[in-house]
Amino acid sequence: MHSIRLTFPNGCRKAVTLSYDDGKESDRKMIQLMNTYGLKGTFNLSAEKFSQKGSFLDYIEAKEVAALYNGHEVACHTYNHATTTLLPKQELISEILANRTVLENLVHYPVRGFAYPMGVFSEEVKNTLAVCGLDYARTTRTTNRFDLPNDLFEWSATCHHNEDLMERTNAFILRDRPTVLSLFYLWGHSYEFEEQNNWALFEAFCKKISGQKDIWFATNIEIVDYLEAFRRLYFAADNSFVVNPSNVAVSLLVNENSLISVDANETVFLNGVVCSTEGLEETPI
Repeated sequence: MHSIRLTFPNGCRKAVTLSYDDGKESDRKMIQLMNTYGLKGTFNLSAEKFSQKGSFLDYIEAKEVAALYNGHEVACHTYNHATTTLLPKQELISEILANRTVLENLVHYPVRGFAYPMGVFSEEVKNTLAVCGLDYARTTRTTNRFDLPNDLFEWSATCHHNEDLMERTNAFILRDRPTVLSLFYLWGHSYEFEEQNNWALFEAFCKKISGQKDIWFATNIEIVDYLEAFRRLYFAADNSFVVNPSNVAVSLLVNENSLISVDANETVFLNGVVCSTEGLEETPI
């Protein structure tokens, strides 16, 4: 029987994602740096805050959301940044759905992610998010580890950028665990770099991590969708072939030495023949 192991796209064993909150004007500089170095991230916004004056920096305008965050992911806070556990259930549902509606009308794709305002949540809140059509939620806790999430509605980051960022970056780069998939998840608020006058730290991180091979740079939802696509694969009882019914290609390592991509709606036979589940003619891999 063939041994089969999941990898990230193109055989990568490591992934990096960022998640930044609140949507203040400093996001413009952050995204410019991320785009320069090829990083990707998720930005959690509260629609009622658009164009408001902030205590340090002002909030971005609604009209710039689509262009500013293009290539990244727009995700939710509550509509007005209210703490989830302090709201009656009906009001919590209203806050989530109102925010999703505004954001989706701006970016023209389903908004499926969430970050808990102030990091506060409960089991009831987690269940409510799922009912409202969200697929994951990030906490403000940090693990100092490079693990994949066990509970997508209690997803904790590796670290905040104030927590020895470059030391953790170096540890991630040097990490040599060929049988394990490793995820570096960074979170924070972009305005903190402005307040602390340490944009150089963020650029040093971007430059350092982008120069490494074997890293997949992804948004939060891309990681969620990739892991879900792997879970949806159908394997023959003897692992002689695999079927991918999803619309996300999945990379697999076969027998520890052969990398294959199981594309969307495709069946791959491990004897070297691939055919589409939509009935296309068989072709060699």
